Amino acid sequence: VVENNFGVADKVTVSGLTAGDVVKVYVTTYTGTETPKVTGTVATGNTSLTLSYAQLDPGDDGETIYITVTSTSSTESSALSVTLPAPATSASLNPAQVTVTNNNGIPDLVEVINTAGGTTLLNGDVIKVYAGPTGNPIGVGYYSSTSGKASIGLAQLLNASAGGSIYVTLSTSGQKESTRVEVAYD
Repeated sequence: VVENNFGVADKVTVSGLTAGDVVKVYVTTYTGTETPKVTGTVATGNTSLTLSYAQLDPGDDGETIYITVTSTSSTESSALSVTLPAPATSASLNPAQVTVTNNNGIPDLVEVINTAGGTTLLNGDVIKVYAGPTGNPIGVGYYSSTSGKASIGLAQLLNASAGGSIYVTLSTSGQKESTRVEVAYD
C-alpha cells in the first residue's frame, strides 16, 4: 500500500513479510545499483513494515517507485514497480460554514465552523482567505477543535461600505488545498 501524501511524509506498507526481511524503496528506475531512498527491517513478531519518507514524489500522480525485499536467506528480490496515486484533495468548504464580519474602522473577521451539511473540519486544518478567484491569500487561520472554529483577521481589507465576496479554501494534513469557494458578505 502506498500513500502519496501532500506536504507530509509519504508511506509505503509492505505485508506478507517475516522478521528480519529488509524492504528498500527506490524512486528512480531500478537497475540494482541505485541507493534506496528508504530502507527498513521487519521487527520480530511482525509480518508487515511501514516506511515513511519525506515526499517520495513531489505530490503528483503518475510517478513510479520501486520496492524490493531481501529475506535473511536470499538475495534482493526483483523490484516491484508501483505507480503512485494522486494525493487526495481536501473537500471544499460549504459557504454556510463561513461567517464574514465586515467591520468599519476595525479589522474584519472571517470565521469557519463545523455545521450540518458542511465539510467536517479537523484540528489543525488550514483555512486560507483570498480576495478573488486567483492570487495569493490575504489571510490564513487554523481550525481549533477546542474553540470549534478558525478565526482569520483581515485588517480592514474588505469593503466596509458595500458588500462583496471573498474566497476560502481548506487544507487538511496530507491533502492538497481544496478549490476556492466564493462567500458573499454584506
